[in-house]
Amino acid sequence: MSLRIAAAGDIHSPRYLELFGEALSRMGEVDLFLLAGDLVYKNDHTQLLPLVETLRKFYGGEILACFGNEEYLQDRKKYLELELLRWVDEEAVVLEVKGLRVGVVGSQGSLARPTYWQQTHLPNISKVYAERVKLLDRLLRDLKAEVRVVLTHYAPTFATVKGEDPASWPEIGNRKLEEVIARRQPDLWIHAHAHRATVLQATLGRTLVVNASLPARREIFVTGLPRESGLDAFLR
Repeated sequence: MSLRIAAAGDIHSPRYLELFGEALSRMGEVDLFLLAGDLVYKNDHTQLLPLVETLRKFYGGEILACFGNEEYLQDRKKYLELELLRWVDEEAVVLEVKGLRVGVVGSQGSLARPTYWQQTHLPNISKVYAERVKLLDRLLRDLKAEVRVVLTHYAPTFATVKGEDPASWPEIGNRKLEEVIARRQPDLWIHAHAHRATVLQATLGRTLVVNASLPARREIFVTGLPRESGLDAFLR
C-alpha cells in the first residue's frame, strides 16, 4: 500500500497565502500534509488561522508542522495554544496512515553558521545547532516505522539550496546532517527556507531531500511513499 504526502513551507501568511491557495487547488488528493516552518510573516501568530482555513478547503486530514525562524522561539506557546495543527518540535511521532506506520521527525533544524542576529542575541546558538544534529540522529536511530520522514525548516544539505548566494549557504542549512542521512537513510527529508533555490530536490543514498519552499517551487510538493525505486513516485 502507498500513500501520498504533500508539503510546503515559507508561506509567510499573509504574504504568500493567495499563492498557497492556488497551489492547493492543483494538488489533488493527499493522505498527509507537512508544513516546513515560516508559516506566518514576522511572528504574527494570528495569521496561522487563515493559513489553516485555506488548507482545509482542500484537505481534511492530519497536518504536521515544524517551527521556522519566523515563529519566534519566545512566543511558541502562542502557536501551541491555537491547536490548529500538530507541531512536531525536537521529537518523533508515529501515525497510522492508510494502514502504514508513518514516522515523522520534526525540528527547526540546524545551521552551519548562525546568522549575525542569532550570534548577537542568542549566545549559545552554535551549541544548540550542534546538539540538534545529534538529536536528529538519535531520533531517526530510534524511530520504528514503515515510512520515515524528517521535517525541518533549515536544509540538511547544500544540494537543495543552489540558486541562493553560495556565501549564504551556511546560514540556510547544515551539511553535517548529510552524515545523519547517510547513516539513517530516511525515506524523505522535507525542508524550506531557501526561497531563491533553483535545485529543489536531491537524492542522497535512498533518501529524497526536498526543498518545499513555496516561493521557490510555486507548487505544493507531492510524492508517493514508500517509493518502489529511486524517484518513481515523485509527483511534483
